[in-house]
Amino acid sequence: MSEIFNLVDKLNEKYVRILKEELKMFDDSAETRLLELKTRILNKRKEVSCGKCGSCCRLAACPNSPEELKEKANNGDKFAKEFINTFTMYENIEEVEKLHPEYVKAVKSLHEKIYFYHCNLVTKDNLCPKYEDRPQICRDYPDNPLEIYPVKCEYKKWRDNVLDDMLRVKAINDILNLEKRWYSSSEHFWS
Repeated sequence: MSEIFNLVDKLNEKYVRILKEELKMFDDSAETRLLELKTRILNKRKEVSCGKCGSCCRLAACPNSPEELKEKANNGDKFAKEFINTFTMYENIEEVEKLHPEYVKAVKSLHEKIYFYHCNLVTKDNLCPKYEDRPQICRDYPDNPLEIYPVKCEYKKWRDNVLDDMLRVKAINDILNLEKRWYSSSEHFWS
């Protein structure tokens, strides 16, 4: 458990350092650097293979309830539609905590509201009987190296390899968004 909290503290410290670096060198090439970083992160992901621990099938965390997901799906949200068609919410938290107590505790500590889901298809040997026809949501997982990964997940290696790059992407995005907000609010100021 302390491993996850230490990681969060290190992430915050690294992010502040990287944000300061990016602010010093911020210029018109920021969007080009952003694209290069994203490409490098995605290429590094291809170097890691799933270890078939079954964690992602048995333990999907989402801040949305099934009702919220259904509403989003009805409003055209493709991710929500695939999620509710793939995963079922656990009936009680105790069942989830038996599977991955450290992961559940960490995720709950970082999110005010969190729901845990599982795939009904995953086999006892952590395989997907529909692997060749699995949904896009499963093909794309993981898509964010800053997620909290269960202890046995091989994609933790990807996170560790791209952490600085991902924090740099976040810093550049934050600066760009701040700049956009500044210009949009300053237009109103001058009107």
